[in-house]
Amino acid sequence: MNKKIQSLVKEWFDFAEKDLKAAEKLFKEFNHITCFHCQQSSEKYIKGLLVLQQKDFRKSHNLTYLLELFNEEIPDEIMFSAEYLNEYAVEARYPGDFPTISNKEAKKALEYTHKIKNYILNLAKNNNFPS
Repeated sequence: MNKKIQSLVKEWFDFAEKDLKAAEKLFKEFNHITCFHCQQSSEKYIKGLLVLQQKDFRKSHNLTYLLELFNEEIPDEIMFSAEYLNEYAVEARYPGDFPTISNKEAKKALEYTHKIKNYILNLAKNNNFPS
């Protein structure tokens, strides 16, 4: 594996993990920010794998679009998780008509993010990315 690609993938995954840690720390106190960081973490994990597989992608926060770029059957639970998290890509960052996010909804966002993370890291391992 090309060291430059390996280094870039590691950066994507490191940033993804930082977003996830931030989401976990903010849970219950700032649920809208928790959900935003969950979406961001998932997005960065997915983009990291796309870089590893050397697949081009356009600038997008849409997790389902990014997952579809793998050109393989994505498990339903992963696609469902991505669809749930898509809701928090932009709207949760700004004041306005976005509803209050309950602890239950934020907890679900965290669970879905962990599912996506584990799925992506498993695929990365299958693509010979060192753990």
